[in-house]
Amino acid sequence: MKKTLILAVLAALLTGSLYAADVVTPGDVAVGPIFSHDVLDVSGPLGGWGITGKIAGLPPIFGFNFAVGTQVTFVGLTADWWLYHQVFYEPLNFGLYVGPGFFGDFTYSSNPAFDFGVRIPFDLDIYPIKPLEVFAEMAPAFGVSFTDPIAPTWRLQAAAGARFWF
Repeated sequence: MKKTLILAVLAALLTGSLYAADVVTPGDVAVGPIFSHDVLDVSGPLGGWGITGKIAGLPPIFGFNFAVGTQVTFVGLTADWWLYHQVFYEPLNFGLYVGPGFFGDFTYSSNPAFDFGVRIPFDLDIYPIKPLEVFAEMAPAFGVSFTDPIAPTWRLQAAAGARFWF
């Protein structure tokens, strides 16, 4: 059941992104793989493989991570806005972006938890060929963990991945 739901969500994201690529201006839609790691919480929900992308008409870049296990299931979502983007080396379009973002994640286990907060990603990116972006980011984050007991949470989220822009 859980695997079917996750596969359905991924298929909808991919299908919607590919459809939007035909009806929007070039460069407004992106999709690709991402690998995330929560540096301060090695078992955190924003860890492992996922999908990243941009949906036409919406400003943020999204990240969706998940892990399904027999005892623990994680689902995590990030949304980041590129407030500042600067290219440092033109021949390879090597650059940096910084901006505000949000994260939310849900852990389903014997002690379920929902976390929500803000983050500021610092990202290095390169465009080796026209539609491909390769990136690595580090994002300090602060939020609230709704579990027993409810408590603040500090995070250092890291990610690397690629996006194909359409």
